[in-house]
Amino acid sequence: MGDNLGESAQNSVVTFQTLAAEGDIMTQRGNYAEAITAYTKALQMKPEDKHCLVARARCYIAAGQAAEALEDANTALRLDPTFFRGVLQKAEALYAQGDFELALMFYHRGTALRPELAAFRIGIQKAREAIENSIGNPNRRIRVPEKLRRNWQQITLASGNEMARNATGGHGNGHGNAARNGARGADKFPVVNVPIGQLNPAYESKLLGEMYEDKLFLKSLLEDGSGMTDDLNQLVQNGLSYLDSRVQFWRQQNPKGAMRV
Repeated sequence: MGDNLGESAQNSVVTFQTLAAEGDIMTQRGNYAEAITAYTKALQMKPEDKHCLVARARCYIAAGQAAEALEDANTALRLDPTFFRGVLQKAEALYAQGDFELALMFYHRGTALRPELAAFRIGIQKAREAIENSIGNPNRRIRVPEKLRRNWQQITLASGNEMARNATGGHGNGHGNAARNGARGADKFPVVNVPIGQLNPAYESKLLGEMYEDKLFLKSLLEDGSGMTDDLNQLVQNGLSYLDSRVQFWRQQNPKGAMRV
């Protein structure tokens, strides 16, 4: 009986590989519907094969079924969050359905995972161009993840509260924060608020990492201003405020590095 089970398992593996290979051949020929059928049959045998999932996602995108592609990419990433092919197909699916801002974020994430791959650099470029081309288009609204929107709102509220405390003689120099965090030794490094604009660009770039390019991109949109709606202007301002708050936080962790120009 054990031999029968082993033979059955071996046949299952062979069948899966045959179906996956058939899907690959159909993809190369541009027969995406047939490729999707082959990959689907293969996934019925091994539903957690991440390579087969992203292969089917790629075909879904080519067939104009972005939602299905996104579902496959998300499934692959749940299996392996660092799977760069899954990140790429998620970015491509988001781009295909018009979520250019989210696509840009995942292209950047992919670049961090595999900086040598041209596909992510090309993705960043085309996502940025799509965002620029969509500015001023009344039929398109920029979609921002609810979690990120809440974070920006919290940052805005926190900034307003901090300004109010400073105006009333509160702990605007950062010593209040140090006192609250004294048990963690934060008072060893008194915070000196350096305006973001006075930081050395190289140091700011080091703090933000890949997000530094996003900040420059947002600033260029703001400075250009052509076709900028009030909603988009506010969104860009909030994005810059968020990035500046990150710079301030990281700079406070290492105040000696905050070099002036």
